[in-house]
Formats: sequence, C-alpha cells, structure tokens
Amino acid sequence: MLTHFSISQQGETHIESQKECQDRSGSVSVRNKAGGMQVVVAAAADGVGSCLKGGQGADIAVKCVTRKLARAVESCLELTDGVVYELLRQTFETACDVTEQVAVREDLPLTEYDTTLCAAVYDGTNLWYGQIGDSGIVAVYTDGTYEMCTPQQKGECANELIPLRVRQKWCFGRACKPVAAFAIMTDGVLNRVVRSEVYRYRVEYPVLVGPVLVDNVMHNQEEARQMRNQWDLFLKGKDPYAAHAFRLQVRDDISLVAVQNTQWLETLPEIRFDYEAFDEETRRVAQWRQAELDKAEQEYLARKAEQAAARASGRAQPRMVRTTRAVRRTDCTVRTATADFARNHEELMRCTSDLHRAAAAFAEQAAQELASWLCPPEGK
Repeated sequence: MLTHFSISQQGETHIESQKECQDRSGSVSVRNKAGGMQVVVAAAADGVGSCLKGGQGADIAVKCVTRKLARAVESCLELTDGVVYELLRQTFETACDVTEQVAVREDLPLTEYDTTLCAAVYDGTNLWYGQIGDSGIVAVYTDGTYEMCTPQQKGECANELIPLRVRQKWCFGRACKPVAAFAIMTDGVLNRVVRSEVYRYRVEYPVLVGPVLVDNVMHNQEEARQMRNQWDLFLKGKDPYAAHAFRLQVRDDISLVAVQNTQWLETLPEIRFDYEAFDEETRRVAQWRQAELDKAEQEYLARKAEQAAARASGRAQPRMVRTTRAVRRTDCTVRTATADFARNHEELMRCTSDLHRAAAAFAEQAAQELASWLCPPEGK
C-alpha cells in the first residue's frame, strides 16, 4: 500500500509582507493499467519570491505533474527508465509551454513566472525523478540507509537558483536502490534537513526524515490525511510538541511531500542515528574548512608581503612586467600612428602646394583676360 500527503505553507516573511505563498505541492495515486500496480506521482515547486507571478508559475508546474504526468503514467504500457524519463521530460516541456502562453496572455515577461520544480514517480520500489532548482528528494532505502538522491542545483552565487525555463539544466534520474519511503522538500525545509555541499549533503535523520517517513507509518489514506493535519500544525509551530519552534528558524515558504510504502516499512531494519559520530564529522569538516580558509589567507598575505618587498627594493613585480609590456605595446601603436600621421601630413602639404600653384595660375589667367577686356588691342 502506497500512502502519501503534501503540505505547502506561507512563510513568516510573506505573511509580514502580505504576499501569497509562492510554494506549491501535490501528490496523486494512480493504478497503471498495463501492470495493475499502484503508482504515486508527486511534485513540489518553489516560485521565486522576487518575481511578480512566481506562485502562479509554481502552480502551473505542479498541476502539469499531478494531472498530465499522472494520466500518462496510468496509461503507459511499461515503467522503465527510458519511458519514465521521456514522460517527465514531456511534462516539463508542457509546464514551460503553458507558462509561456499565460505570460503572453497576461502581457508579462516569462521571467516573472520563474519557479523550481521537483517531480517524482514511485511504483513502490523504483523512484524516478525530474529536477530543476534547489528543491530535492530525501529517500529512505529498503536496507535502512538514507540520502538526498537528487542534485541540488544552484547558480554561481549561493542564493542564485536555476528556474524551470532553463531547459538545458533539467535533470532526470532514478534512485540507486529500492526505496521504502521518500520526501520531496523545497529549500525552506531541505536546507534544515540536509547540510550544504561543504558537508557532503549529509542528512540529519532525526529532523523530519525519521519522524515523517519511518516512525509514523500511514496504513491508508485516511491515516495519511490525519498525519498531514498533525504535521501541518507542527510545521506552523502550533502543535504542543513543536518545542523546537521550527518556524522561528525557517521564515521561508515551505513544501513537504511524504510518500510511504507500508509493506517495506514493516520490514525495514532499525535505523540508529549516531549523534556523536554526526557531530564529530561536522567538527572535522568544519576544521578542514577553517584550515583551507587559513591557508588561503596565509598565501594572500605572503603575496602581499612579497609585493611590498619588491617595491621597497625596486625589483620588478609580475604585475609591473605585465604593465610594462602593455605600455610597450601602446608605445609601438602610438609610434605607428605618428608615422602614419606624418605620411598623411606630407601628402596633405603636397596637395596643398599643388592647389596653391593651380590657384596662382588661375589668378594670372584671370588677370590677363581682365586686362585684355579693359584695354583691347587696336583695331578691335
């Protein structure tokens, strides 16, 4: 039995600015007609808050997944990597096309609808995904291990994301092992659960992953609905057990989609999270990172000291050598231009001299003609 629920919440930042939630999420269960197996199709999208219609773009993307992709999965003859990847790609294309049509109709730039999109197709064992942006999927495998199985895509800057319209960055894949449960999270939740790239994307299992996916098994959709309501209150900070005040730490809009295979969870090995080992590895990575920063700072200071010593002793510096070469190239260019100017000036003076001689000849001829007119020869 596959059970699922989805939650999207408005963050405190948008509540204060009276702006609607820019996140959207959804999940739907269908039965593949060819194989008769139950399949869950799910998605979460994070509309860019700085865009005028980011929430609308996210809404279009999620609806394309939960409607178009779900119908395609329901009617396809087989679920293989190639088939599902193509269905995901077509869904992403449809989401982009519909968004472009809406942008034209509303006479707005397409960039005003920017959103991320993370979509999943799960048949109870295999988990296929389509990904663009900084959302992600955390999967619990049937052997009791867990990880973030999707790449988290960001731009060159830490806060720069890659939106759905950037087609060349779309990423499609499948989890490397059989999956017992998984969660799709937009960055507001994901960044609280999964450490950054520096920390090798390690998952803090006790933060939502274990409690949502493993500890509370949802045996049917009615239980899933009840569990959704409880987690919705918890994430809002209104649940009496929400002592950690999640919303004091996360002010962004958030989305969480949880999907379980109850049969796998009943036989799942016990998962023990070693807090001491996790903290020790965190300290080790932090020390390595600090050592790298200190090394870079020492190299920078050494270069500065070398440059200062070179200036004091009058020795040439690499930057000065480059500057001298540039000056020489400029000087050569100036000399060439000067020679060209001299040749042009000489030609101009020669033409001017010819013009003066022509003007003098013309003036002499005109004077002769005037004199002959004033004093005509006798007999004429």
